[in-house]
Amino acid sequence: MLPNIIMSIISVLAAFLQLQFQSHIDTRSSRIISVSLVALLAYVLVEYNLLVNRNNNTAVIRFLRENRLCFGALPCTLLLHILSPSIGWATTVVWICYVVKKGYDEMVYHNVSIADIPRLVRDAFFKLFDKFNHAIFGGSPEDESPV
Repeated sequence: MLPNIIMSIISVLAAFLQLQFQSHIDTRSSRIISVSLVALLAYVLVEYNLLVNRNNNTAVIRFLRENRLCFGALPCTLLLHILSPSIGWATTVVWICYVVKKGYDEMVYHNVSIADIPRLVRDAFFKLFDKFNHAIFGGSPEDESPV
């Protein structure tokens, strides 16, 4: 139900966008449209991942399932910046407050302090780098010698 509502809102905003800029579109608006399309693509990829991995219950899928509203609201907010900048900024402030509150709730739930965040980000980056490195050059971490 939620994906249908978000896609309907995006469609209505896109229709208003076409009405507003029938004659011309300036450079600022075209940049925001590009960013909005990238955000919409990210939302579609999140929904596709959730649809494909419906029965999977990994940490990534749980994160996507819990934060799908944020991924869907971002393209709507960016389109509102073009149509009405004041309403766009107001919805951006609401969106940022919601994301910060959601992040804080997750930190409290998982008992993570603010001082642990840089270490967690660093560890996640190194883990991602190792996966990328092993995907490109092959092998596994166990194959390396401890020299």
